[in-house]
Amino acid sequence: MSNAKKRSTTTSSKTRSRDTAAGTVAASAKVTSPGADRISLILASLGLLLSLYLLANHQIDGLPGCAAGGGCDRVQQSPWSMLWGYPVAAWGAATYLLLLGLAVWPKRRAGVAALPVVATIGFAISAYLTSITWHELKAWCPWCLASLALITVLSVRGWLRSEALLRPWLGILAILVSAGAITLVHQAQGGGIRTTSGLTPRVLQELADHLRDSGARFYGASWCGACAGQKAVFGSAGEALPYVECSPHGPGTPQSTDCLMAEIRTYPTWVIRGSKRPGALTPEQLAGLSGFTLPPKQDQ
Repeated sequence: MSNAKKRSTTTSSKTRSRDTAAGTVAASAKVTSPGADRISLILASLGLLLSLYLLANHQIDGLPGCAAGGGCDRVQQSPWSMLWGYPVAAWGAATYLLLLGLAVWPKRRAGVAALPVVATIGFAISAYLTSITWHELKAWCPWCLASLALITVLSVRGWLRSEALLRPWLGILAILVSAGAITLVHQAQGGGIRTTSGLTPRVLQELADHLRDSGARFYGASWCGACAGQKAVFGSAGEALPYVECSPHGPGTPQSTDCLMAEIRTYPTWVIRGSKRPGALTPEQLAGLSGFTLPPKQDQ
């Protein structure tokens, strides 16, 4: 065989080898290229459906698993089921929808980095609300616990899939943002209601007497922490508030007749001038709703 033919054969062989190697690399890249995280996709989808189910319970009473008077219903109808004017379930649905998008995001590095942070923030808020509702209502919401379990698994899976070099920085970011989010939720949920008021004891006593004389009613339960906080704002005048005990026999027992007739679903609930206002209110809010004129600050 001539040298020219040998060179031609060798060149052809090398070309085929390069093509084969390139094809192998391309095939390998195709197999390992970033794609949807199917497990996270399934978990986020389940969480979204569950959140939408809980959201529906705000409009439809007695859904399966949320029967009237049960633990789920008590949690869902409590002040802690609302956040910044929207049901917590709606915020949960938005969170799961975001996680759903991150699970299918084609940019692997960005998606994998963001998913555990978002999931951890969601877990922190869900865990906080679960603990506060148990502390205040002595009730568990099975569907809420299921949602907490889903967001927990999503968070753990997200951290396991994140790149090792990114984990310390992502962890610090997740902790800081979660702490800030819990603080905001705590304030929004009334957990940060002032135990003292800028009003003098005399003005607070006059306001409490006015609320009672005007026919306002403050419905609550002895085991409700927010109700105790509402009284604490008034100090010694708290005993003069027009309080109506709705749960004389403790958590989970039938409501008193007065509360049943008033259709009280959450504690505390104020009824002022025929208007029902759930949640703890500041003295200034109560004064405005009841038509009580507060004296100028220099006169208090």
